[in-house]
Amino acid sequence: MKTSQVTIETLPCEPPSRDQRLASVRTHALAMIEHMQALASDDILERYAAWNEQIGIVQSVVHFIECSTSEEEERNDKALTASALQTFGKLLRDRRNAIGWSRLQLARRAKLSDATIKFIETARHQPSRGTLIRLIGISELNLTWDDVPTSQSAPQPIRQAIPDPVKAEVSSELNCFITPTYDPVRAVMDLGRFLNGAGGHVEQTNAYLDHQSAAAYIGMCQQSPVAASLRACIPVGFAAQHISEYCGKAGLNIIALGVGDGTLEVRLMQHLLSEMPGRPIELCLLDISQPLLSVAYKNATDALSEFSNVHIWGMQGNFHHLPLYTQLYYTPAHTERRRVFSMLGGTLANLDNEPRFFQHSLLGCRRGDLLLLDVQLSKAPNDDAEAIMKYDRTASVGVSASHQSWFNGPIWRHCKDVTQIDYHWRIDQQCPVPGSYALDAIATVKARGRADRQFSMFRFKRYEPTRLREMLESLGWDQLASYPYGIEDKSAAQLLLYRKRNDP
Repeated sequence: MKTSQVTIETLPCEPPSRDQRLASVRTHALAMIEHMQALASDDILERYAAWNEQIGIVQSVVHFIECSTSEEEERNDKALTASALQTFGKLLRDRRNAIGWSRLQLARRAKLSDATIKFIETARHQPSRGTLIRLIGISELNLTWDDVPTSQSAPQPIRQAIPDPVKAEVSSELNCFITPTYDPVRAVMDLGRFLNGAGGHVEQTNAYLDHQSAAAYIGMCQQSPVAASLRACIPVGFAAQHISEYCGKAGLNIIALGVGDGTLEVRLMQHLLSEMPGRPIELCLLDISQPLLSVAYKNATDALSEFSNVHIWGMQGNFHHLPLYTQLYYTPAHTERRRVFSMLGGTLANLDNEPRFFQHSLLGCRRGDLLLLDVQLSKAPNDDAEAIMKYDRTASVGVSASHQSWFNGPIWRHCKDVTQIDYHWRIDQQCPVPGSYALDAIATVKARGRADRQFSMFRFKRYEPTRLREMLESLGWDQLASYPYGIEDKSAAQLLLYRKRNDP
């Protein structure tokens, strides 16, 4: 039997400073989150949601530590001079280069965006107190509060740890629309009845519908190295440059369809703010899942609250019903604004019929509107199933354990007497977009007292780029730019920017 060895450190004569204690607590909390996530992935499925809830509590502790400055203290901090910002930016860049880290590596370690690191190093924006705490907490950088520009100081004791809920409620502005055509309770009940039926295709939005499914999806995105790496390499910065060039001096309305947790949309916004400083930008976050919409809204406001020219609001609804949501198409008179519809995170592939979506759901788009979407490209001709299974890595390795955990949730929660769930990929070669194919995750559900049933739980589509462009052009969308990206294969996917050619 192995025993753990405990190392006892000698206490220093001088007690540690408050910022040292804060950094220590934050480091331990982050380590606890990593261990809890690993334990959650190894535990039984029924306990996954409980694990995520507890992980969220620890994450809130980290956030509390990073924001441990009173409002009065923030107001007393004077704006830094350009010289001070440049000095600190150069110091951070030199320390980063000395340890051989890229901006992206530092951003991931500090739990910040790569744009934030860029803004600090180029003296574009003054770092917030929370950002400084994160950077100083990285031991490899060897930064102290003495290195911070003089208008910033180490965190001081919290004067009001718990805000007044009444004041908070009064000061908060309305930030979300709930569409009248969407009934989430009925949707969950319908899903339960369907899963207790004879089998069939589960519409994609059901994968994120309830809180447990949303938590499982977010957990998969955070814990899967492949998913995180793929999202990190999407070149939204290049897209922001082209959007800025096209829009000129006009303001922007970003309409994010199927926003998920909002990670990619926040990155896009950060790059747009860099390319278009001071320009008014409105960000509408739309998703059918209330839990995901809430997460996306919080992520966006946490990252972008310092920009007075940004307005963020959410809409819970089905993007198949876009023509009914008149708020999205309202532009005040005598204002010059451009609309950008974004479908990031592979949202296009969630559609059962892409051409019909562009013909019906985007009917309200007008000349000059932009569309930004990312797609995975086909690995073999869509009529060669054998080649697809050989060259498409997702198909060749089978349905991953993380995906199975995500898909299994609704089945275990809604189906009666389930004893086992098995998965395999089914290749769909009859997709609406010419040249494309889909990998359907087929769940075989075994239950006591009834025959085995099969459900198509989710699909991952692959597109042939020329045929996809031709389809969109035939529907009035002209391609402005394409940006290839990937992890090992740098051209495995594309980020695409389109412009509406003619009015409907």
